[in-house]
Amino acid sequence: MEGLDEKMEGGIPAGSAVLLAGTAGTMKSTFAFSVLYHNATHKKKHGVYITLEQSEESLHQQMQAMGFNMALVEKDVTFVDISKVRGGLQEFGKTGAWLDFVNDVMLEIHEFKPIDIIAFDSLGVIEILTDMKNPRRDLFGMVRMFKRLRATSLLISEMSYNTLEFGRHDESFLVDGILYLKQQEIHEVEHENWMRVVKMRGIKHSTAYEQLHFKEGKFSISTIVPD
Repeated sequence: MEGLDEKMEGGIPAGSAVLLAGTAGTMKSTFAFSVLYHNATHKKKHGVYITLEQSEESLHQQMQAMGFNMALVEKDVTFVDISKVRGGLQEFGKTGAWLDFVNDVMLEIHEFKPIDIIAFDSLGVIEILTDMKNPRRDLFGMVRMFKRLRATSLLISEMSYNTLEFGRHDESFLVDGILYLKQQEIHEVEHENWMRVVKMRGIKHSTAYEQLHFKEGKFSISTIVPD
């Protein structure tokens, strides 16, 4: 990403688990897909986008409308549409074995084509769909599973308004990095998208807010200039 990679010594370290946190409307899903898309088109990295709320068709149409040429990533981005297998997920969830279900799906994909990057959308929805009796343990298990695949993972976390808790179950302590996206009010009727790297293990980085821009399928950041 223009501007961000330079501030992070080249980008997110490979194999890291990163929490992508923000309130509704901060472009978390688009940001996560953008990472998969540009790694696929520029580096031929295989990305897997796990969607628990939006259907694959809806997500595909949304990203195409946002300026991504979806035809370019047909072979290098795999969508896992949980809505198509939700009955299976709920059955596993009833027995507390939803993690086994996700693990089986990911291993099947990985054996067919090794996975480099995973976007998981989202942590809040998986909690609703399953009966997590020990959310922190289960989420740790999922992070560990992704790391066994040696894949970089982006875990989308929907934040509540008026809070700086990036996750509901201490996810901050389970991950290697946190990217925080927010809408900043500039005037009464105008907002800007801002982001900051809260933490990222293994690299030196700034924790200052940067303005986040999106145009024609590409994100970039720039230094915020005070009024």
